[in-house]
Amino acid sequence: MIKNFSRHETPTIMLQQLKKIRSDYSYAVLASQSIEKFARYFITVSYINCGVFGVVNAVFAFGHVKNVIWILFMVTDSILVAYLTVRLVSINQIATYGLEDLYNISFSLRTQQLQYENDTLINRMLWKNVGFTFGNLFVINTNFITSMFTLTLTLSITLANFLYQ
Repeated sequence: MIKNFSRHETPTIMLQQLKKIRSDYSYAVLASQSIEKFARYFITVSYINCGVFGVVNAVFAFGHVKNVIWILFMVTDSILVAYLTVRLVSINQIATYGLEDLYNISFSLRTQQLQYENDTLINRMLWKNVGFTFGNLFVINTNFITSMFTLTLTLSITLANFLYQ
């Protein structure tokens, strides 16, 4: 949570505090990028694996020959990908929690330089590109998850319709 400035602080102190907040945010972004570089391939392979096996398991589970083992595999894969997804999306959402605080801080800023520093940090946080990626192509956020779920569901229905028609 970002500290609210009091009205009696001098602009110099407020500017130093804003610069410290910006540098802390930059360090957090760099740390998240380093972790993301380490786990990028694992995350990509995990999503591809769960997506492909999820489609195959759904087709076999609800096909002509219903087998409990396929349903068990499908539930296990779904739980694993849901857990991974919740953790990865939370990183992306945490990066934007301070936006409301920064907006509130802007009411107490008296100089143009302070407003500029605050606006710069707000603009940086609005990019929402902090977090883990899928193959260094897409940031894993709620929009990405919705798209992946829709694609998997569409492929499952299409494949089941094609195989069991």
